[in-house]
Amino acid sequence: MDVVLLHESGIYVFESKNYSGWISGSKEQRYWTQTLPAGRGWSQKRRFYNPILQNDGHLYRLYQLLRPMRFVSGPPVYFSYIVFGNRCVLKDVPRRSGIHNILNLGELFSAIQENAMEAGARLTATEIERLYNRLEPYTCVDDTVKQTHIESIRLKYR
Repeated sequence: MDVVLLHESGIYVFESKNYSGWISGSKEQRYWTQTLPAGRGWSQKRRFYNPILQNDGHLYRLYQLLRPMRFVSGPPVYFSYIVFGNRCVLKDVPRRSGIHNILNLGELFSAIQENAMEAGARLTATEIERLYNRLEPYTCVDDTVKQTHIESIRLKYR
C-alpha cells in the first residue's frame, strides 16, 4: 500500500504509479501496458501488473486487519485511488471501476473532495483515531523488509 487516508467519509487507499507515456489496460487484464516513444516512429512497450488487481489485494488485507473493529454507523467505506503521474496519458483505461478511481495526479485533490462530499460523514473523530492507532505500527517497516517485498513482487509479476 502506498498511502492510506483516514477521513470522516471513509478509508482511502492509494496506489501510485509514477509512469510516463501512454498507459492502457482493462479491469480484466492481468497486465497493463506502458508505451514510450523510442524515436523514429518506434515505441517501447513495458507491461506491469494491473493496478486495480494490485489495490484489490491491498484493500482485502486492510479489510481483514480492520474487520474485528466495531464502529458506530457500521463498517467503514473503502475507496480505491490509482494515481498516475501527470507525465502519462491514460488511454483505454477505465477511469472508474467499482470502488476504484483511476486518474492522473492533477485530478486527485478535486476527485477526493467530490468523493468526500458525496459519501458524507461516516466515521467519528474517535473512530478515525482508533483506526490510526491500529494501522500506525505497520508504517514503521525496516528498509530491508521493504526491499525484500519489492524484489518478491518484481519476481512474481515478471
